[in-house]
Amino acid sequence: MQSSFRTKQQIIPITHEQARRRSNSIGQRLRWLLPGIFLLLCLHGQTLAAPWRPYPVACDSTDHCPQEPSPGRGRPAPTPPPAATPRRLAVLPFLGVKFDLPEPPAPEPLPTPRASGPQQRWLPYLPWLYINSAFTPATHGPVVGAVTASSATVFVRTFGMASVQLGISTAADEQGDSRWTAPVITRRETDFTTMIPLTALQADTAYYITVLVNGAPQTVGDLPHFRTLPSAGRPVKLVYLTDFATTSNPGTILPTNTFAHAGEENADLVVIGGDFDHREPHSLEDKRQMFKDLYNVNDPNMASFVTDVLWTAPVAHMWDDHDYGRNDEDKGYFGRELSQRVIREFFPLYPTPSNYGIWQKINLGPVEIFLVDARSQRDNVDDPDGPEKSMLDGNNLGIYGQRYWLEQGLLQSTATWKLLMVQVPFNPTVHKSDSWRTYQFERDWLLELAQNARIKGVVFISGDMHAGGIDSGAHSGLPEMVVPAPNFKQCLSVYGADRSMFGSGLWDKGTYWYSSEYRSCNGYGVITASANPPQLRLEVKDSEGAVRIAYNVPWR
Repeated sequence: MQSSFRTKQQIIPITHEQARRRSNSIGQRLRWLLPGIFLLLCLHGQTLAAPWRPYPVACDSTDHCPQEPSPGRGRPAPTPPPAATPRRLAVLPFLGVKFDLPEPPAPEPLPTPRASGPQQRWLPYLPWLYINSAFTPATHGPVVGAVTASSATVFVRTFGMASVQLGISTAADEQGDSRWTAPVITRRETDFTTMIPLTALQADTAYYITVLVNGAPQTVGDLPHFRTLPSAGRPVKLVYLTDFATTSNPGTILPTNTFAHAGEENADLVVIGGDFDHREPHSLEDKRQMFKDLYNVNDPNMASFVTDVLWTAPVAHMWDDHDYGRNDEDKGYFGRELSQRVIREFFPLYPTPSNYGIWQKINLGPVEIFLVDARSQRDNVDDPDGPEKSMLDGNNLGIYGQRYWLEQGLLQSTATWKLLMVQVPFNPTVHKSDSWRTYQFERDWLLELAQNARIKGVVFISGDMHAGGIDSGAHSGLPEMVVPAPNFKQCLSVYGADRSMFGSGLWDKGTYWYSSEYRSCNGYGVITASANPPQLRLEVKDSEGAVRIAYNVPWR
């Protein structure tokens, strides 16, 4: 027995006294640890237990229903929600502990701030606001696109999941013809972006936009606004911006007044051409971040673009290689589907006839605009030229492709002027490997189509050269204007015929660029058009709004 007892004593690792002391030590630690865990779970449970309510709140009775704004009046002050009823919340279910926790009251809506002067500023977002679902702010927008005489689409992005409403009014003080859209919810799957349609609008009418996020107004100062497109009766004006510097690389950006003067043109439509940014994003997050940087009103390099362009006019957009994918990219780009997904998340496009690309058509008074997708359907630039090489239908979609769409659009158009916005120079004297000069067979087909069908008023608008130029058709075949970049430090991105550093090709109405590598030639393009009499004027303007080249296009 004693031997067995010794064996048992050898198995016990500690004495009874040692075990008692260790138990006391663990108890002392739990005495401090468990209340902390308990408090955190209570706070966390109270926050998550509150039911999320989009604005406006659901109507429990007529006493607490937000009233619809009546015509000619602004939004009425929201009424307080009904008192919350206690509910039982299991904080520690494995211990069977339950508590009666009241639901937190809804935060008071912020009052509409007074205008702070002519400067327009978006409320900057703060990360801590994400924990309060009643004040999740808008981080980007509004951006108004796909505008017609009676409709529009508005882009807004929020910091987190939130309810978004738009108030539109024909008066800046919201006392005109006013209405509110139904709430929509932003979600993580689309990076908390949303596209809100506006319908039943009046033609050629200015509308002012108020954005509410969970009931809180998001703008300070002058309200963002836009004008619906006019009928075919009056003259129209377009502004063309293209080839932006890389917003994530301030070393490439030259602060200029380009956007301010472009906004002062009071254009009926602002078209943003290719290379909206030059960063060449590839991942989903990088592509999304590119648009977030472009729309960032708190960035001093982009604030003027947001306040003077995006918040004052309707916009349209077509990509090129550096914002679509890699340099000289084509239909084989591995990120083509991601690029299409992101541009549809972040930019309100006009209707696109195919999921293979984003070519679009716009009717603007006496003008019909063809936004040509020169990237997602092009064959490789190094393929031998011929009938099988295409910039418009590399996937051989036939009657569902861009080439057939463009052909039928030109043949059936009744507009006085047809603007083909082709992103890269149509002029074959411009020595760029990815321009139309290396797709000569299809270029000749397009010129023959216009000539043989006697299609009048065809004009090309292009970019990608980071310089300005206008040709009457002496070299381009048909009138063409190439538009300079708006905010680059350097000028011109093409080589001369002798492979020297600079060379813009031949443009019989003039060019706007400098031979110095360290001198910029920033600016934008302006197109004014009328039907009776048929007139179209092309202007290349510099960053101060001065006309550098101008040409009145004959109607023929």
